[in-house]
Parts: sequence; C-alpha cells; structure tokens
Amino acid sequence: MTVEPRRIRDEFTPGESIEYDVRELLFEGRSEWQEIVIADLVTHGRTLFLDGNLQSAELDEHLYHEALVQPAMLLADDPGPRRVAILGGGEGATLREVLKHGSVEHAVMVDLDGVVIDACREHLPGHHRGAFDDPRAEVVRQDAAAYLEDQDEPFDVLIFDIVDPADAGPARHLFETPFLERMRERLTDGGVLSMQYGPAYGEHFDAAVGVLRRLRDVFGTIDAGRVFVPSYHGCWGMVLAGRSLDELDDETLARRLRSRPSAPARSLDLSTLRAQASLPRDLAGALGGERSER
Repeated sequence: MTVEPRRIRDEFTPGESIEYDVRELLFEGRSEWQEIVIADLVTHGRTLFLDGNLQSAELDEHLYHEALVQPAMLLADDPGPRRVAILGGGEGATLREVLKHGSVEHAVMVDLDGVVIDACREHLPGHHRGAFDDPRAEVVRQDAAAYLEDQDEPFDVLIFDIVDPADAGPARHLFETPFLERMRERLTDGGVLSMQYGPAYGEHFDAAVGVLRRLRDVFGTIDAGRVFVPSYHGCWGMVLAGRSLDELDDETLARRLRSRPSAPARSLDLSTLRAQASLPRDLAGALGGERSER
C-alpha cells in the first residue's frame, strides 16, 4: 500500500487499485505478521488497512458486523447465548455486537496480533464503543487454533472473523476441514457457528465454494448468503453452520430481533435477515442449491 500525505492507495486485487483521500493518518506501523494503517478518510471515516487492504471502515462497518454476529445470536435458544467466542475481530466491532445481548456472561475475543488490537482500541473508538472495557469481555492474544485446542467448556456461539480464504493467505488452514471440525467440537449441543467466507466472486469463487462444501460436510446444515458492503466494493459471504434461520418463524425471529439486542440494529430487520440467507444462482448451483440438510 502506498501512503502519501493526502492519499492512500489500496491494492485492491491484482491489476486493480483504489485511491482514497486522507484527512488524517492516525497510525502506521508493522507487527510481526502484517502492515497496519489506520486513517481518517474523506469518504469512509476512520478506516483500518492491513497489508494494504481495506478491512473495516467507519462508514459501513455495521453492515458487515451486524450480518456476521446477529443472526447467530438470534438463533441461540432462549434466553440467548451465554458463552461466545470470537476468532479474529481485532478492531472490537464484532465484540461490540456480541455484547449487545444481555444473556452473554462471557465473550472472549481471540486475535493473534496485539499491535492491531492496541491500535484499534486507541484509534477506532467508533468501532468498539467501549466493548474492550466491558466486564464480560476477555481479550486473548493468541492463535485461534491454539486457543480452541486448549478449551474444555463449549461455546453457544462461535464467530469466525478472520481474513478471507485466499489460497496463499496466512489463515488458509483455518478454512480447512481439521479446523472446521475443531470448531464444531467446541460448540454446545444446538450451538451455531457464524463465519465470513470472503467475496465469493471472480478469482475468489472457487475458494468460497470449497469452504462452503467443507462446512456442509462437517456441520450438516448450513445457511449461506451474502451481504453488500460498499467499502468492500461488492458482496461479502456470510454463513451459519449447525443451524439455520429456517428453524424460526417470522414472528419468533422478529421478536428476538426486537428484544435480545440492547440497541436496535442499524441495518438488519426481518426482511434483510431473510434476504441475507440466499445465494446468487451461480454460487447456489456450484453448491447444489444450498441451504439444505445432509
């Protein structure tokens, strides 16, 4: 990524880049694993970049984080989930969404990169909104696979908020069958996994299909869909595994959406929840018409 006094260039995909005008460069550094930049952009507000790619923008992060967190939290049996684990999510917005639920007694966020956590805690208060200081929250700076290996008490909800499954990406192994099986083993009976699986179009299509097929093989039931995030310049894949929104009738789902979170969602309502759990024809066809049980 190129950072100039008033401009940031995001090398969006091979052969394509996007430039953003900058109001203020808030943080620029490097951890053991990646380059980290936080900037206040003219069009997007405070925004996190990792290794030259836009990760989370103040403008529309709620679209991504509500879609990733809230469906799984609403699926958990009454009175709601008690124990929740977030894998990744260093900017704290996923944790924020989890902690909107009064049923949560313990929410642990596991992220390998402490530099990202500290920088986001200081410079992205609009993302986490104090979630790191909630007494129910625990922040663990550890590899997600190692953390789950050490856990004995299961979780009601697992939320996978780690970078998308690029073939050469450092987190690629976390999208493979052994780790998916480990996540299933760390869920309670009736527990649910919520996972992002990347953009699912163009060069990312085959990787997305592979992840969804493996999830179906491991969990049996999946609810795959996509959400449009403007700062990602397209749709982003979200999937529930282990349970499906089809289990809930509209009245129950609408009641839980009104009563469980402590604050109304900015983007989610009953119709968008239902619409999110759908796939375009090409992706559904590659999966054999998913949202089915084995």
